Amino acid sequence: ISFLTKIWGLGDRVMHHDESLHAFYAWELAFGQGYQHNPMMHGPLQMEAIALVFKIFGDSDFTARFLHALLGSLLVFLPYFFRSKLGNLGAIFSACLIAISPSLLYFSRFARNDIIVVFLTLSLVVVIWNYIDSGKRRNLYLISLITSLLFCTKETSYMIVFSLGVYLFFALFINNYRFFSNLSSPNSKNAKTIINKCKIVLLSIGSIVTREDISRYKTLMFLMLALVLPVSAGIFSVTQTLPGFDSIGLVLASSDSSIAPIGTAYGGGQVVAFYFVLILTFSSIVLGARYLGLKIWWKCFAIFYLIFIAIFTVFFSDWNGVGSGIWRSLGYWIIQQDVARGGQPWFYYILLMIIYEFVIFIIGIVAIVYYLKNKDKFGIFLSYWVVITFVLYGFASEKMPWLLINMVLPATILGGKFLSDVILKIEWGHTDRYKWINIFKQQKFLFLLPIVIFFVVFNIFVSFNLTYKNSDKPFEMLIYTQTSPDVKDIMSLIDDRDYGDSDGSIFIDTTSGFNWPWVWYLRNKTNVIYGTFVEDLPYGKHEYSIAIIHSNNVKKLDQIEDFDNGIRFKHRWWFPERYKTAFSNSPNKIFTSLIDEKFWGQMFLYFFNRSLDDKLGSEDAYVFFRSEDKVEYIPKTMNQVR
Repeated sequence: ISFLTKIWGLGDRVMHHDESLHAFYAWELAFGQGYQHNPMMHGPLQMEAIALVFKIFGDSDFTARFLHALLGSLLVFLPYFFRSKLGNLGAIFSACLIAISPSLLYFSRFARNDIIVVFLTLSLVVVIWNYIDSGKRRNLYLISLITSLLFCTKETSYMIVFSLGVYLFFALFINNYRFFSNLSSPNSKNAKTIINKCKIVLLSIGSIVTREDISRYKTLMFLMLALVLPVSAGIFSVTQTLPGFDSIGLVLASSDSSIAPIGTAYGGGQVVAFYFVLILTFSSIVLGARYLGLKIWWKCFAIFYLIFIAIFTVFFSDWNGVGSGIWRSLGYWIIQQDVARGGQPWFYYILLMIIYEFVIFIIGIVAIVYYLKNKDKFGIFLSYWVVITFVLYGFASEKMPWLLINMVLPATILGGKFLSDVILKIEWGHTDRYKWINIFKQQKFLFLLPIVIFFVVFNIFVSFNLTYKNSDKPFEMLIYTQTSPDVKDIMSLIDDRDYGDSDGSIFIDTTSGFNWPWVWYLRNKTNVIYGTFVEDLPYGKHEYSIAIIHSNNVKKLDQIEDFDNGIRFKHRWWFPERYKTAFSNSPNKIFTSLIDEKFWGQMFLYFFNRSLDDKLGSEDAYVFFRSEDKVEYIPKTMNQVR
């Protein structure tokens, strides 16, 4: 069922700006033009995988998204391998929650690498717990492989490894703290109690890094730390802002593309960057050999870095990819933190969860309270995973809707386990005359069953509208910004009349990035000219059949002859973001919004019907056809209001 929902109409939605970038560069790689890693589009694994799909199945909107749809479908199957922790019923519930999740469904049909990250993240967590339970060495090699693929996919892998590493550290710390606490029995009334506790804390931390008493938690923690140390060298690019570095103009991560590609070390900074990488690589080898043993460690190290180097060099065709992957990947996104793309408020992901993932959100809150109260070890881990993911992505300066699925994933696993545990607690075996009355009395939550069924059905309805009805119309907050469907309609006219080939040239104005997604859609056209429109169309070998020009430049069209009056259409449009100021940091504004009946009425209408008082934002263009063609085209989007 999940696979069918992923591939149904997969190529219908017009390509988003980011999708078109990924698809085009994958297409160039697939058909012989190569690829060079650019951290703006994250890791190269996605490009190479899409290129492989293109080579096998051909290039189209459908095949550009096929990899993501396939992994989104397989994500539903991963809880099967988690049955030892979730139980059979818990695995089924988790799979169902994944399948009905609106955000996971939508971004499984979206050519961005986030669904790949989610798939690899759950795979990594499953293998980590398999190792904790079994201690089998092969799991360490699998962890090395999956972690390498994560780092080849997206820089959020640093946050994923960090969050898992912190859990392993605290698990070790708590275990050691209990051990040392049992060795001493300080008098609670004694003033030395605080000193004793401080000693116990220091002993607990110190024992984590000692060689003795190696536990599986410790092995995992030092494995992940040792693996990622060399590829974390770019974090030291932040030192370039320190007074000593700043005064000598040392560039460890360029913020000016005219000097060097953004995130790249420049001049003397390259030497400093090299030594940072060298020191961390040496530290990685020492840690790995000490805490895993050289026999195991060299295999883990080889698996991670052979895969990493092969993918970042595009299978050894571009050796610049090694430095780009190890240093520039992190350096670029450190520079981008000041840009804070999206400009979303602190409550952004909470709002998205309430609007789209309300079933998982409510179950998750109840589950966290339940497992903290019952001190369920694995339940506490899942609760921690949910909370730490929200905290990390909430504090990150860049907040985008596709990142939501990183928070939804652990919530689905937590929800699946909780539902299973609750249902298995019901005493279904009552044989007395009034057994159902007793069940209702003992398990009061069953009174909530009709409400739960309603919201699950409504959740499926939300998924349907988001994914199929409004998939390229930003009435949905989760869509954020989207290429207008008019672009695909105009592309159909271009194909029907053979524009860009034998019947004249095409001009695309590149103002404000309007060349995307046209570069993808016109990839097979031979007579296409891209440029910023100034006063007249640039010289071309053939006369122009069609010109697409940014609306801000239309006033400069006086010199263009032989064209009909332009037809205005929405090139890209976006969700109105008045919610950004609804809950500002001002307590008075928050209180005013909360007691405003009109505000709650608007929220209710949007939640159930996606009704908006505001018009959609947009950035428009004009399409001009050659006069004798007499093209009749009516944009679908210009009069769409809600």
